[in-house]
Amino acid sequence: MSLVAVAPFLNTLPTNQTVLEGNAATFICYASGNPAPVITWIKDERVLGREETLTVETDKESSGEYLCVADNGFNDTANASAYLDVQCKCETLLYS
Repeated sequence: MSLVAVAPFLNTLPTNQTVLEGNAATFICYASGNPAPVITWIKDERVLGREETLTVETDKESSGEYLCVADNGFNDTANASAYLDVQCKCETLLYS
């Protein structure tokens, strides 16, 4: 019996999100392949996590592109990105 190697394939892609500063944003990225791929989340060339789900507690620096990379040791990787837009919690000052 021989096992067939299959390059990574993304089943669920992360989606763009807009959230209010201070709220959490959650990205999901599911992949399949043989052997099972490892998911890596990257933002600004920094690894943020290695799970299928990434939750970000947001502040103004959280806006940007979040990249999901699926790798199972083959030369090919599968990847997709989503953008997070964090809206400022602004206070309105009223002058009398």
